[in-house]
Amino acid sequence: MQFSRVMTSASLLTAQQPTTSSAGQETKSSSLTVGGLATGLGSLRAVVTGVLYALSPPAAASPMRPFDLAAPLAGAVAGSSTMRAAGTVGIFSAAPKENAGAFVGFKLLFDTLFLLGTVTFGAGAALAMASEYRAIAPLVNKPVALVSVLVGLTGAVAAGACFAGLPLELAVGASIGLGAILFTVIGVQIALSGLSGRSVPVV
Repeated sequence: MQFSRVMTSASLLTAQQPTTSSAGQETKSSSLTVGGLATGLGSLRAVVTGVLYALSPPAAASPMRPFDLAAPLAGAVAGSSTMRAAGTVGIFSAAPKENAGAFVGFKLLFDTLFLLGTVTFGAGAALAMASEYRAIAPLVNKPVALVSVLVGLTGAVAAGACFAGLPLELAVGASIGLGAILFTVIGVQIALSGLSGRSVPVV
């Protein structure tokens, strides 16, 4: 118990002391740069995938509510080239004409995971960027953070509505596409913050 109190006191004292070490500052800047670049590159990859999906028939590339077998199967066949191209940089996809049963299973799984992922991404993006918008020393400029909040909320609500049977799959796809573009910009801004040596804001 006494050791725990000592450790707690030491932690509080350490937290109250400003970090003036140049080595520590360089580590923070390096982490920001690497993290920002990783975010930007990953998001850019999602942008390319989104463009290829946008060029594919909506019935194949977007979740459908209510589900109709004929439309996505025909769309997957018609858009097989762009869907396969999207699979090389993003989500794996295929259009097996000869096995409709397997296609139905994978399509339903894809739709469900796509919508769940959109709810998670939208809510997480909205919370993270809302915090960034209120930050005293933000790493992302406020207009980008505010738009990201709105896009995230739109995606989360639209995806949830799709589970209720509402045909808002286009709103879901648009929010994912815009979110990918925004997080490409956000990644670049974070990386530039690291390169400029700006300290991580205290929260």
